[in-house]
Amino acid sequence: MFLVTLLCMAGSLGFTKASDHESADLKQKFEPWLWNKLQTLEIESPDGYISLIIRSPSHAEKAQLVEILKKSVDAKNMDVLKALPVVIARVKASSVRTLASNPLIEHIGDGERKFVACADVATEVIGARRSWETYGLNGSGKTIAILDTGINATHPDLDDLDDDPNTTDPKVIANVSYVGYPENITEGPEDLYGHGAWCAGLASGTGYASNGTYKGAAPGAQLVNVKVLNRNGVGNASWIVAGLEWVIQHKDEYNITVVSMSLGAVHYSPKECLGDCEMCRAVNEAVNAGLVVCAAQGNVGPEATDAHEGKYPCYTFDTLVCVRPPGCPGVSSKAITVGGYDDKNTPNFTDDTMWIEQVNQTTVPPICYDVIMSRAGPTNYTNTNWTKPDVVAPAASITSCNAGWETDSVPPGAWKKESKWYITGSGTSAATPLVAGAAALVTQKHPDWTPAAVKEALKSTALLTGDLASGYNNYTFGPENIRGKGLVNVTAAMALQAPTTPSTPSGLTSGTVGVSYIYSTSAEDPDGDLVRYRFSWGDGMYWLTEWCESGATVNASHAWSTPGTYNITVRAQDCLGLWSDWSSNLTVSIAPLPLVNLVVGAPQAPPEGVNVWVDGNTYTAYADIPVSIFIESGQHAIEAQQGFLKEGWESGVYYSYTFHSWSDGSQDNPRTITLYLNTSLTAWYVRTGEGNDNKEPG
Repeated sequence: MFLVTLLCMAGSLGFTKASDHESADLKQKFEPWLWNKLQTLEIESPDGYISLIIRSPSHAEKAQLVEILKKSVDAKNMDVLKALPVVIARVKASSVRTLASNPLIEHIGDGERKFVACADVATEVIGARRSWETYGLNGSGKTIAILDTGINATHPDLDDLDDDPNTTDPKVIANVSYVGYPENITEGPEDLYGHGAWCAGLASGTGYASNGTYKGAAPGAQLVNVKVLNRNGVGNASWIVAGLEWVIQHKDEYNITVVSMSLGAVHYSPKECLGDCEMCRAVNEAVNAGLVVCAAQGNVGPEATDAHEGKYPCYTFDTLVCVRPPGCPGVSSKAITVGGYDDKNTPNFTDDTMWIEQVNQTTVPPICYDVIMSRAGPTNYTNTNWTKPDVVAPAASITSCNAGWETDSVPPGAWKKESKWYITGSGTSAATPLVAGAAALVTQKHPDWTPAAVKEALKSTALLTGDLASGYNNYTFGPENIRGKGLVNVTAAMALQAPTTPSTPSGLTSGTVGVSYIYSTSAEDPDGDLVRYRFSWGDGMYWLTEWCESGATVNASHAWSTPGTYNITVRAQDCLGLWSDWSSNLTVSIAPLPLVNLVVGAPQAPPEGVNVWVDGNTYTAYADIPVSIFIESGQHAIEAQQGFLKEGWESGVYYSYTFHSWSDGSQDNPRTITLYLNTSLTAWYVRTGEGNDNKEPG
């Protein structure tokens, strides 16, 4: 789980201090608990500094804010994140309000909020071992980012990919530590607590030290070690947000496809239960960048006792106690949130339950409760439609890599030593890297799938094993807020397929402006799921059909308003979000207009006639023979010869001919004329004075 706190700034930052009546609006910019914390700091420690996560509406506005902060004596240790519109800095408490009043700031989070760290049979239970055998895939070519207490990459299960000391193929391909950030990095990337190496082994350990018994879910995947929790298993929110930023920035360099976050913090307000905190925002932006993020639902632990004393929300049904909501970032809408499951250390599903333990309350007489140790949803007490967790995976008594193997010691976490190489522990911290490994297998099988498709595939194929099917139906907010969609079944998720490419839409060969055509297409879904279609017409318009049976024919129509070449795309998408596209270019033209006959005469013309131009084309009209021009209806440019000297009817006698008017009364020449019907038009000329032998007008 993870805990975070936020602070604000007021003072000499060049802004006008907010008045009392502005405080209500200003408060909305802060994470709720930070606002309360700020008010205390302004009185008790106004000159003290607090670490803030400062978000701007855009990168451009962030750049402007940075220039202001650079000039301030009340801000220090500033780090400008590149992938996120975020600045992390330490700011004097008395200056926070002043800073927050600037419109360049959208939201402020507490950079000091504390987050804490929250598989033999396990990999078989989630179907990973079956997927290795069925598809021959083990995560090879994929990389999982472990945001945790670090990784000891010298462990035999984590030192290389093929367990051959003579080859150079490291499993951990990058290491970075944010412990102490943004001031001074105070710890290296090694695991001094034991949690990170344990999680890394569950995600991708090779099992070498156990002859394959304790393999991770994706043993062929590589790892990047992003240390965001210290030697005590605790980290600041700013460390974790900066760690996510690093992953986004380096995802292409290291081919990172999955992020595992076995950490969390409790909530302070219903607002945060809806994911409105800087941690959840950063997680959602990582997903938007193309990363599958797996986050722990969070553990209950001793809070179950506190719940009965009114310190935490609590709900009791049958003989069980649930403490909710899920921790942050598990509440993130786009993360795959993982709850805890108990496989009873057997591959047999019949005895399986949620991860349940006994918790004693110190009363007189003592009271003992059976507690579901994984937090329960919903994410907000008034929003029962937003269920969490998404899926569950083994979390009880899970064995994995021992970070203290070199000294044959047990790290300071709550571990049971199994051997020099392995330790056993419990928590949604174990379930999360198992699902992260499963997600890596899915992305290896389907490299073109989006994070949303991977999430839906894992949810839709999850199993309701043991008592998951009906054991929690009495929970007020429904069983899915305890066990999600069920136990991850990665083999089934990998077997899912996208719909086939839609058939070429009938009639989609050419188009005419203003004419509406009906286009028909269909696609098959190999899994038999419902399919819907999106027709994108290339002009900014689209049509989305209703859900229909696999293979059913759908129709759509569209009319383009202007001529041109348009890229038409038809997407068939199933209910899991898996899709296939058909795409082609379509030329849309203006329909040929009906022809009209324009007859132009010039009765006063000399024997050789006069020139008439229509749309730039030259025609000749004679005194006794008008010219007939066949053109499309619509607007046209027309011009008659203006003034000229021509030989008259009598040989050798020359006259001046001057344009006077058209037969419809217009004297405009040239002119624009609109034609819808056959039209006769006469150009009238005036002939003046006889000429002489020198062909000069008289």
